[in-house]
Amino acid sequence: MFGTVEAILDSGESRLLRVGDVIVQRGTRHAWRNPSEDQWVRIVVFLVGTNKVRVGGEELGLDLPWEVEGGQEEKGE
Repeated sequence: MFGTVEAILDSGESRLLRVGDVIVQRGTRHAWRNPSEDQWVRIVVFLVGTNKVRVGGEELGLDLPWEVEGGQEEKGE
């Protein structure tokens, strides 16, 4: 990363990241914002696939607040 970037999490919380900082996003919604009006920012992103998690032989599902039954995203009016 070069410069400063703001990571905005799905909870509304944000974190300011600087050169050398690391953030791990695990299946959550998030956004990136360059807080500077006159400097650019460069970030490096790695996407890593995973196997489904099983506990006691049972597959764990998603626990996302915006998910509804059947995997369809809830739409606001």
